[in-house]
Amino acid sequence: MLRRPARGVAGRSQTSALVMSVVGVGSAFLVLPLAALLIYFGGHRVGPPTTADLWQAMFNSVAASLISIVLVVLVGVPTGYWLHRHTTRRAHLLAMLLRLPLGVPPMVAGVMLLVAFGPESPIGRALGGRLVNTLAAIVLAQSFASLPYVVEGSRGAFGGLDPRAGIVARSLGMGPVAEMMQISIPLAWSSIRSSIILGYLRAFGEFGAVLLVAYSPFSLPVYTYVVFEGSGLGATAAPVLATLALSGLVALAISRLSWPSSRLLSLLERPARNRPPTAILEARTEGSRIRVEGMVGEFSLRAEFTAPRGCTVLLGPSGSGKTLTLNALCGSVAPGLEVSVDGEVGSMRSEAIGYVPQRFGLFPHLTLAQNMRLASIYGTRGRLPEQRLDQMRLEEFAKRMPGSLSGGQYQRAALARAMAANSSLVVLDEPLSALDAQMRLEHLRFIDSHVKSAVDYLFVVTHDVLEAAYLADRLVVMHGGRVLQEGRAGDVLGRPGSVEVARIIGADNVVMLPEHPDVEPELRGRTACFFSADLALAPPGPSEPAPGRRSIGNARVVEARRMPWQTEARLELAGTEIVARLRGVAGGELAVGTSVALSTLAERFYLF
Repeated sequence: MLRRPARGVAGRSQTSALVMSVVGVGSAFLVLPLAALLIYFGGHRVGPPTTADLWQAMFNSVAASLISIVLVVLVGVPTGYWLHRHTTRRAHLLAMLLRLPLGVPPMVAGVMLLVAFGPESPIGRALGGRLVNTLAAIVLAQSFASLPYVVEGSRGAFGGLDPRAGIVARSLGMGPVAEMMQISIPLAWSSIRSSIILGYLRAFGEFGAVLLVAYSPFSLPVYTYVVFEGSGLGATAAPVLATLALSGLVALAISRLSWPSSRLLSLLERPARNRPPTAILEARTEGSRIRVEGMVGEFSLRAEFTAPRGCTVLLGPSGSGKTLTLNALCGSVAPGLEVSVDGEVGSMRSEAIGYVPQRFGLFPHLTLAQNMRLASIYGTRGRLPEQRLDQMRLEEFAKRMPGSLSGGQYQRAALARAMAANSSLVVLDEPLSALDAQMRLEHLRFIDSHVKSAVDYLFVVTHDVLEAAYLADRLVVMHGGRVLQEGRAGDVLGRPGSVEVARIIGADNVVMLPEHPDVEPELRGRTACFFSADLALAPPGPSEPAPGRRSIGNARVVEARRMPWQTEARLELAGTEIVARLRGVAGGELAVGTSVALSTLAERFYLF
């Protein structure tokens, strides 16, 4: 029986105890004043519970703080969204200025407001000096104090979102306002709501600035101060308890608010129109010429290729710029990049694109049916959303949230959402990367039969050569931000134009064959690229290789590692190491030091 090391368990227990101690100290520090207050008021003689002035102060504080927080939300959330989307020096300067009230003492804030809006200021004179000592002045002071909390909280909330949600939204054709209202705010609502609660509590409790710009009519904090000055601590029981109760009740009410995503979606829906899909790419025989060029940070991208009708696959290792290229084509152009289609600068998006980024195909705050409806609102309405779900065998999951779907169901749902957006152009970024081997094969066939045949243009990004070979009509091989080779899939896979392309399409043996008698004469001094799985071993001798195979030379077995389904052998050919993956009994009978004649499939043997 395996047992956990006692030291590890003890260490975790000590860490847990330390954390709980810190939590206890912090909680006690915050709860103790409240408990002491209740005990004090319960054991001492206090003033009258209510007066007309107290009721008026309660009304002033609640009304002003609610008006203030509504105004602050209307200004602060969009401002936080704008600051999140912009990283220029001007945006950083604005963010720093908006944080300033967080560090300004309340009395100093009151002086600033008097200078800007008081009777002697241009604004104050324009208003006839009637702004101070009014409910509007309380709202002004509270808004000044609470706005930075909502701006910074919203900015942080938006910054924590998965950027792929914004890319998908923009690919649908959403503008900044629609993206903010329908995607970003719902996804970040929990954090935004917390910032609204903080802003409300900050507004409700503001004292110093309110005291200077609106001493009368009293707010609750000012009224509490006046009572304390005039009658002592015991007389403050009613206003203090009223402050705690009102601030807590309104904060609780705000915490129950939910974003009306379904209502907004219903308002956006309009009667279905018989509108043909937009011709985003020209229907030319030779295809459209696409170019994405520029610098993103230190990464240089220059991708130029032709996209005819059918399936164009961008193949290459991670970091090649494939996703960056397709994101730019779909309208999410990174700063520093320029996109052109057939010489015209700009993305290929005229309306919506059916885009499924890697590991993100559905908006998680919407049901499957709502995802489909949102895509169809901005899309070309080739089919109704219900028909797309039925086509993908997903109608029974229409009311399910994306998080409750299995991996296979999620992928099919993402494809359905993409096709609901545009039945002309669909873009898939590593569509099978999150699936296991069996499910990948199933969905590869599904894409080929249900998606590829149903759209005019299909773009797929992958690093898997088998996926590329299965789907591609045209193959674009990328590496290091450059297109190394493009052409019909069969041509590229059958005749790679360089050693690097051969590596990318799967040739795992790339060797410089030396001038040596063990190497076939016509191969000496040349670089050969071939596949370990294509190799066959035979006893050395003058016999010719089997039809369709090409002899490489005589090698020696250096190492043989047997596995249940194959044997992996490391061979030495004239000082050059070669790896072979062999199936069957012959592979399992290899002995180290054995001399063998080495051959491979002729059609997948490339010389440079």
